[in-house]
Amino acid sequence: MLTLFVTVVVIGVLLIRLQRLETQVERLSRRLDALGAGVPPGERHDVAPATRPGMAPASAPAQVTAGDVPRVSAAIPVITTGEPEEEETIEGRIGGRLLLYAGMIVLVLGVTFFLRYAFENEWLSPTVRVLCGAAAGLAMVGGGLRVARNFRAYGLFLAGGGIALLFLSVYAALNRYFLLEPAAAFTLFLLITTATAVLADRTNALGLAAMSVCGGFATPFLVGGPHDAQVLLFSYVALLVAVTWYLARRRAWPWLDVVSLLLTILTCAAWFERFYTRSRYLTTELFLTLYCAMFVAMLRDTSRSAHRDARAVSRLLLIAPVVYHGASLAILAAHAVPLLVYLIAMTAVVVIAGVHIGSATLRLVAWFAVALPLAGWIEAHQSRAWLAAAVTTSLAVFAVHLAAQVRTWSAGRELPRPDVVLLHANGIGVFVALHQALVPVATVAQLALVATAAAAFHAALSWTTRATTPAAALHFLAVALTLTAIAVSIQFDGPWAVAMWATEGAVVFWIASRTATEWLRAGAWLLVALAALRWLQQDIQETSTGHVVVANARALSGLYMVGMLYAIAWIQRRADDAAAVRRAQERAVALVAASALTVFVITTEITSFWAVRREAANAYVARELMLSAAWAAYAGVLVGIGIRRRYAPIRYFAIALFGLTLAKVFIVDLETLGGIYRIAGFIVVGVILLLVSFLYQRARPGQRERGA
Repeated sequence: MLTLFVTVVVIGVLLIRLQRLETQVERLSRRLDALGAGVPPGERHDVAPATRPGMAPASAPAQVTAGDVPRVSAAIPVITTGEPEEEETIEGRIGGRLLLYAGMIVLVLGVTFFLRYAFENEWLSPTVRVLCGAAAGLAMVGGGLRVARNFRAYGLFLAGGGIALLFLSVYAALNRYFLLEPAAAFTLFLLITTATAVLADRTNALGLAAMSVCGGFATPFLVGGPHDAQVLLFSYVALLVAVTWYLARRRAWPWLDVVSLLLTILTCAAWFERFYTRSRYLTTELFLTLYCAMFVAMLRDTSRSAHRDARAVSRLLLIAPVVYHGASLAILAAHAVPLLVYLIAMTAVVVIAGVHIGSATLRLVAWFAVALPLAGWIEAHQSRAWLAAAVTTSLAVFAVHLAAQVRTWSAGRELPRPDVVLLHANGIGVFVALHQALVPVATVAQLALVATAAAAFHAALSWTTRATTPAAALHFLAVALTLTAIAVSIQFDGPWAVAMWATEGAVVFWIASRTATEWLRAGAWLLVALAALRWLQQDIQETSTGHVVVANARALSGLYMVGMLYAIAWIQRRADDAAAVRRAQERAVALVAASALTVFVITTEITSFWAVRREAANAYVARELMLSAAWAAYAGVLVGIGIRRRYAPIRYFAIALFGLTLAKVFIVDLETLGGIYRIAGFIVVGVILLLVSFLYQRARPGQRERGA
């Protein structure tokens, strides 16, 4: 079979030689015709053959300096082409590529079937089988390089098949026939990988380079072994990554970095699943840090490259820091102090990088990447023993981000959107972290004092930055106001998170109006929505046995949110007319939301009042009567305000509330109330409706409207 294969290769080489002779004869004929016709030399078509990018002309060998490639590659021929490059047709692609691939696959399968048949019939000994495979692989590599001088794709593909056959031969000698020791097999694999890398560099073949990288990473798995050698394996992987990085930079092969990244992740994941224990966390973390640093350096080089695929490769290389952060959190989760050290170090490194490259987005991403796991850690370690560690880490993360922002603004740079978000998140986030850490050991007054101190600190920052960075001063003032609201809420034992989100939403609206920053309005509405969602949570809506009407945390926090919504509406009313229609719509939304929330507060207070007194006689019917009367009365008040202020949205909401009240009266009250309660309910609702109708008849509000 080996003889047959060699014969096929020789015939292919002879055919190629014949094709080259025919091409040369035709070229000489054209030159003679041109000379006979007297064509000026400058217009003749006997110029030197065109070359493909990256290859020397056929008439002169490529010049390679001694520092470019190792001495081993000196004997390897430079692959050139003697034919001008023409646009490839569909027929050419099918005949030149698809048939090449199909032919190689069929040939390899044929050789495989033959060898399997010979092995099953014991025609050849294991040693002879391995040597035959190795000889065939070497012949394919040599023949492929020879053919690639004129037919690059064909020859390089043939050489790649030979390299794959060499790998399979060594693998069979190690794991099937046990002819080699693991150390010897590893050495052979390494030699094949190195030779392939040299060939790839010499021939400027990305395919061979990718094969070399894949073979290098596959070597530990091909050799195998039951014992763990983490340091040796991870050092070997680091060497492979470094070599890949060198090749990628030297030949402008950015996709080779992506291949290296994916194979590094697979290798580490395979080792982690099989051998990792908690005692190996430090060594593992150090190697992962080394890998991340190398791939971030690759990312930096790629982002500066002019390669057409640089942007796509850069996005894929961003996987490296993301995977590194996730793996580090998983590894260090069982080690409290190392995890905190990692969070502080990561914050410092990424923030410094963000300042260096001028990326506020990177610093914002770093804040969230650290804040979320830190919050989880503090929640799991709420005790006096871990108080100092939690406070120190929280303040360190806050200080690093604040210092970066101050330095950025002192350089005269504008306040970008990510920095606005980061300023608020960092200022409020540090208090949230401190609050969670101090809850087990501090009193309510002490927690309120912490919020007050944080508010005073941000007020001082607002004062000091008012001249150099007015926009930052406004945002620092907003954080100070929010922290003040938190302090008041904590002091009165209220749900401070509701006060925080509601106040933050109102002050962000105020800043958006002052600075004409439209995107802040969306953030303000989001904050208000978060406040409403927090207020609706079960822990706030619960009714205690000592419930006091209105003078309770739920009602006060709900009414505080109503006040913030009215403040937002007032801010919108005082805004300029640059976007009058849209701001009028936002003002209407704020007023309607405040009215709806007021109805909700009234409903919950009445329901809670009778829930505490559910044992009293007729508690249910009294509750239903009070609900109907209260809804109708509040709707009447809204109609009066809407008519007096000539503001249609409030009246529309009142009419909708009247409709809800009437539906309740005829569907619920008529069925459940009896006697004097039914009579009182219908009379009260009816009188209110008549009064409202009279107000409409008297005022005719549809004539002149302000907010319709």
